[in-house]
Amino acid sequence: MIDGLQVVCEGMRCACGAVLAAGGDGPLRCSGCGNAYPVEDGIPLLIAEGAATALDQIDYDAVYRIDDKASMAFAASQLELLGPRLDRPVDSFLEIGAGTGQFTLGFMRQARPARALVTDISPGMLSACRARLRANGIAGPHVGFAAWDGSTPLAPEAFDFIAGFSVLHHVLDYQSMIDSLAHALRPGGIAVFLEPNYRFHLAMVEIACEIFIAAQGSPEWQRDDLQHLADWSYENNTNLRFRGDERVLAGREDKHLFDADQLREAGRRAGLDAVELLAAADESLSAMEVYSAQLNLSPRARDDLMARYARLLPGPFAQLGVEDLAASSTIVFGRSAGPATAARGGHPPNRLALPLESAQIRCDLAFSAADAEGDAGIRAEGWILGDRDLAYVALRQGDAEWLFPVSGVRLDVQSAVNATREYPIRRALFSGIAATAGGRPAAADVQVLAVGTDGTRVGLGTITPAGETMAANFSIL
Repeated sequence: MIDGLQVVCEGMRCACGAVLAAGGDGPLRCSGCGNAYPVEDGIPLLIAEGAATALDQIDYDAVYRIDDKASMAFAASQLELLGPRLDRPVDSFLEIGAGTGQFTLGFMRQARPARALVTDISPGMLSACRARLRANGIAGPHVGFAAWDGSTPLAPEAFDFIAGFSVLHHVLDYQSMIDSLAHALRPGGIAVFLEPNYRFHLAMVEIACEIFIAAQGSPEWQRDDLQHLADWSYENNTNLRFRGDERVLAGREDKHLFDADQLREAGRRAGLDAVELLAAADESLSAMEVYSAQLNLSPRARDDLMARYARLLPGPFAQLGVEDLAASSTIVFGRSAGPATAARGGHPPNRLALPLESAQIRCDLAFSAADAEGDAGIRAEGWILGDRDLAYVALRQGDAEWLFPVSGVRLDVQSAVNATREYPIRRALFSGIAATAGGRPAAADVQVLAVGTDGTRVGLGTITPAGETMAANFSIL
């Protein structure tokens, strides 16, 4: 039998919930429904058809600077941060999203768990992780590997330590993933995650947007440099503004930025009665140094970016608590020795969103008839800016609604409308609308609404489609 398959069978279940059995080097078979899960290169594939990650398309170790030394240092830093929360021998360890072994190698060498099940959605990354462990003398029947994406259940109360680093933000339904892991955690066990921090990234992008505006026309910045910074800011702002919005996030590799309340609520909903966010080092400067190396900037632009960024600190970081001063937060979920509370499911609320009550909104919008992939549709172009973060402009007629996301870069709004800094630069910069929605309203009044990031709506007025052209302009200035 392939090393570690028994560990997989002890920790995983078939989609029907029955126990899996290993048969030599062949597939894993369900003892209940008889379903078979293939084993490729010694790695069982317990993943949904078509499941994949865009991270397979990059040299992961090179991009994220992962090697044996880095793994040892990273694991040591996390173990030090956990301190007495993990002060006993680990009997059964589960890692999700192990990648090529950034945490795995260091943890296995330092903590030496009796059994370990290492998982990732990517069989290729698991093969690299396994090779890294074997090169360091870590192999045998006590270490199992499985390609796993959460689509098959875990065995109940199978693990006393679960870890996942930079994993949950890739999972659209992260609450269901936490529920599954809570089910697999033994009483008295802990689960630890490291995930990108919402408040930290909000502060960082606010400063980056200010630099982007100030750098216009600067000799250190070429057109491509400005475009790279705009693209990076756009990507982060999309996750900030549309967090929890599956319409926008479903097709993205990075889907979530988390705040402390959100993660604590997710743990409580999963029946985990001890949830703690650990304070880490202040990374307000060092994180941007790492990001700037990935932006493909010219040397002059990168140096200017870092010089400007350092001068603007602490800026919005001064408003953050200690637990939010790192780019990623380490959160520990614990399960007491008593009976676990049944998971309630559902997504935690977005506690940071403010409703649009008494909102002040300025906009300049135009709607016209358009063709969306051959079908008649509505085209919206313009901008909208408010004293709350706005996610969409909506047209509503009866039960029908057309949504147009607010996310595009609008330098003209920043200079012409926001010259006195009435609004945060990030909000003004990403206030553009240029989108098409399918379908056509009837020739009657259509409501125009602003939609906040919490989903609340406020009416802006009405327009009337002009015959078949659906041409209309609408402004509140």
